[in-house]
Amino acid sequence: MDSFYNGIFMPVSYSGLNPTTQWKELLILLKELQDYGFNFLIESFGSFCTPFHGAPVNYGERKNIFSGYKCKISLGYTTIPSGTKIKFPTESNFIYYFFAYMVSYDFHLFQNGKRINQVWQKEHKNALRDYNENHQFMKKRYLQENENGVLWSDDKNKRITLWNFKERKAPVQGKVFDLTEKQQIISENGAVHLKKNHTYMITEYKKDFTQIK
Repeated sequence: MDSFYNGIFMPVSYSGLNPTTQWKELLILLKELQDYGFNFLIESFGSFCTPFHGAPVNYGERKNIFSGYKCKISLGYTTIPSGTKIKFPTESNFIYYFFAYMVSYDFHLFQNGKRINQVWQKEHKNALRDYNENHQFMKKRYLQENENGVLWSDDKNKRITLWNFKERKAPVQGKVFDLTEKQQIISENGAVHLKKNHTYMITEYKKDFTQIK
């Protein structure tokens, strides 16, 4: 059961200006169900059920980040003392992946014993700025083959936002603007040079933008 204490054990109803708890009824229900052979895991401590609270660190591995679309992926934690120390990835390209896939990253004030402002460099801040300035145009997501990047269209398919993961040349028939460096990109022989972990705006494209390689 998720959020055992804050969700169902401790709530107080103030209906009719008469504060009423429900924890006694909850324990009676658990006792009756346990008598019938039902046992529960709870996301909390306590003696009423089996405590189980945490998430494996592989949830936040690079290969799994895309699946956290519009929600949060845990990077590994537990509230049950185990002695296990979890090192959180702080590399700028890892942070860039989270924003590219529109996944919520859990920014702690301290990461691996260091304050976040001691960890984050220019590349980290660029990724955060790119997302803050452009997320309102990111309405529909398209994953590129070979993990080259992530394409987003706006709600009218007039503007494409490309989060680019690799240094490469790509054939793009349209206007390309580097949102990270704030400059227009000139096409050479029908292709543009895309920089790793740079974000681009593509407009006036002449072919199906999902075919951008």
